Amino acid sequence: MAVVNVDLGSSDRTIDGSVAQNGDTLNITALGSQTLTIDGVSVAISNIASITSGAALTVTTVNGASLLFDQGLLNGNLLSSLAFEVNDTSSISFDSGSVSVLSSLLSDFSVSFNGTEDGSFEYEPAGLGLLSDVNVDVSGMESHDQLEKQPPIQLRLGHADRDHLFGGHPRPYPRCELQHQRDDPGPGRRHRR
Repeated sequence: MAVVNVDLGSSDRTIDGSVAQNGDTLNITALGSQTLTIDGVSVAISNIASITSGAALTVTTVNGASLLFDQGLLNGNLLSSLAFEVNDTSSISFDSGSVSVLSSLLSDFSVSFNGTEDGSFEYEPAGLGLLSDVNVDVSGMESHDQLEKQPPIQLRLGHADRDHLFGGHPRPYPRCELQHQRDDPGPGRRHRR
């Protein structure tokens, strides 16, 4: 297992079999408003050394790639946006379990599914001490794509995604919110899935 240095400070980068092997870890030396593409390999991000204030990061997996990304490496206050793109049979696991300070927690990000309907995105929220709403904008999700989550998380699906997931039956609502809660919702409230 090797450590691969990746500079995302001034240009997009693609990590494929010529740069990294399955099981390697990525050391992000600088992070700006760039796109990191993982192409056909299984890697994890182990360190982020420097984040430009206002950075807008896009992370893409293609050709069966998989990425493990620990949110504890990010400072959520410095990012302006975070977008994940899962293509074909690729996968991304975004783990917030190690976040110990609420200011580091990203409360909004987006997930886009593209391709063959069998990509997967997994999200694990921060620990019980940092309960906070997390909003995930989801697009392109089709019947065999997987979004695995632990509560609490709120999903916002666009019209096309919602209609496709619910058997093509149009819904009159501008967005569909799927919500899980850890505790009993109390009188007059109900869990929505």
